Amino acid sequence: MSKQPRTLRCSEQDRKTLEEWARSRTQEARLVERAKIIMYCVQGHSISDIARSLRVRPNTVIDWRRRFDREGVPGLADRPRSGKPRRYGAD
Repeated sequence: MSKQPRTLRCSEQDRKTLEEWARSRTQEARLVERAKIIMYCVQGHSISDIARSLRVRPNTVIDWRRRFDREGVPGLADRPRSGKPRRYGAD
């Protein structure tokens, strides 16, 4: 039997932000999904239940849960990508 992870905690302000993102129709889909993952974690749902209901892999839930635990709401944003940026119209 797998060990149930501890319930995540978040401030009231973070909770409001996550709820806004989770309900948003204009926010990027990836941020909406991440907000939903964290909201389910805060409510105490299991990783497998969250993964099943959102149709993502359990590792995705684990990764975002861990990142939120370390960095809070700002950690849910994409990090800068490595590599040379594209150049447009520089011909």
